[in-house]
Amino acid sequence: MARICKRKGLSLLSTLEPRPPMIRYEKETPGEMIYIDIKKLGRIEGIGHRIAGGRTGQSNGRGKRWEYLHLAIFDHSRLACSEIFPAEKRKSSIQFLLNALRFFRSRGIEVYRVMTGNGTSLKSYRQRKALRMLGIKHKRTRPYTPRTNIGRLGRNKGPMPPSM
Repeated sequence: MARICKRKGLSLLSTLEPRPPMIRYEKETPGEMIYIDIKKLGRIEGIGHRIAGGRTGQSNGRGKRWEYLHLAIFDHSRLACSEIFPAEKRKSSIQFLLNALRFFRSRGIEVYRVMTGNGTSLKSYRQRKALRMLGIKHKRTRPYTPRTNIGRLGRNKGPMPPSM
């Protein structure tokens, strides 16, 4: 019996219980928080091996040029704003912060809190100082936690939903 259950993937008691539903947090009032992050994108230059033919020396040009997508997501409605910068430096991250705040303000959204990742440009002293001067609270995600905006039952600090 144990071998049959193991083969079906039912050898642990935890697999028999249904997984608790994911709870996505959402701030109550508009403008309460925006999330800012940076994604590194490789720039493709030239044509691929399917068009050019041979695959010799195909990796010689890889990683020569990078672009950085700066992204800001408004927590209440998931309205997003993004820009591509040539570098992941604090100057470009501060410039994007100001552009994002201008973007949200033009749509009638006043931002009170900014959550950022833990990249060096996003946690720099000048970034914190700019946020402090604007009167915006800075919050950082916990390191090595890819599910910041999704919590499991019992792990998040919000109210527990009614049990099924």
